[in-house]
Amino acid sequence: MGSLFVLDVLGEPKPWQVFIRRGAPSVGYLAYKAYQLNIQAKVKEHWRGRPPLEETPLEIRLKFFRDYPNRLPKKPELYQQRVIEALCRKPDVDNLVKGAIDGIKGIVFKDDNMVVKVIAEKSFSHKPHTTIEILDAKVSML
Repeated sequence: MGSLFVLDVLGEPKPWQVFIRRGAPSVGYLAYKAYQLNIQAKVKEHWRGRPPLEETPLEIRLKFFRDYPNRLPKKPELYQQRVIEALCRKPDVDNLVKGAIDGIKGIVFKDDNMVVKVIAEKSFSHKPHTTIEILDAKVSML
């Protein structure tokens, strides 16, 4: 399986959001679109104007690093418990995946139906970012 590229996109990962709340874009949707535009800009810079791939099965590996929750306890055992609890809360990892893949679509690959495998995880970091790796999945499909 050959890696097409790996890149880090700085900034807090944002999940997919519903567009309208009472006639205007929701705050969550606007944050999601800004995150998506950030991904698009970074991917375009990295992809360097090459045409999107067509009819190539792809694997995407995503790691979402969010900022640590506020007011974490000082005691190590309580700290770890609080981090684990926070990790199991929203945003859902599948909604984070949708935002990232929609940001890549049309630049690296023509349509997201070419994605045959997704591996995703969410975690915390003092430097929020998203790590994106795209691999050619042809070899693994044989």
